[in-house]
Amino acid sequence: PPMLTNRHGLGVGCIGGPLYAIGGHDGWSFLNTVERFDPETCVWSYVSSMANVRCSLGVAVLENR
Repeated sequence: PPMLTNRHGLGVGCIGGPLYAIGGHDGWSFLNTVERFDPETCVWSYVSSMANVRCSLGVAVLENR
């Protein structure tokens, strides 16, 4: 299913199953929002936003964190 917010230039990370879509740009503004995709339910949901906007960022997962 599509994300809740269309975005490009986002960071993506997978931690223990869920996929996280972080920041980016929606065509109008830079974003600080974070969405989580649960592969078991196939549902996107918003999680805590970042303090600052981020676009064209890198994401790393180390030791499942």
